[in-house]
Amino acid sequence: MDKGYAQDVRVFNAGERLKDRYARLWKELFGKRRDMTRKRTILTCLLDCLPEVVVVLIGVNIAFRVLDGMATVGDYSLYTGLLSQLWAAISLLTHSAMQIYDNQLKIANIKTLESFHNRIADKGTKRLDRVESIEFEHVSFTYPGAKYLPWKM
Repeated sequence: MDKGYAQDVRVFNAGERLKDRYARLWKELFGKRRDMTRKRTILTCLLDCLPEVVVVLIGVNIAFRVLDGMATVGDYSLYTGLLSQLWAAISLLTHSAMQIYDNQLKIANIKTLESFHNRIADKGTKRLDRVESIEFEHVSFTYPGAKYLPWKM
């Protein structure tokens, strides 16, 4: 980076504007992520708890029917086994749906990144097929007013 850019930042007081913009973008991104996480947590809790509540209510209903003599113990065993299978299938379905949603968000982020175009136009006309090597000789850097310390590469 050329030190001229740093001078531009100081001359035009762009430092504060850049920091404010960064803070605003970070807050916006963090807010969206927080809201999405909150919604996902609530949905996950509801989808995990709802089938269990339904299974318990139906199990209690069947148990009362057995106690009243309207159903047998075999009926209770059959229905509770079916309910546990149904609950497992619903649970697997909801978790799969959540993974699909997460993967769609990841794909959208990748597509957004791939659609990013560089604003700086390349001006070179010669195409490099491959780089054989890059060599630096007698390279040094010193800040203005600092003591010179030679660095050899």
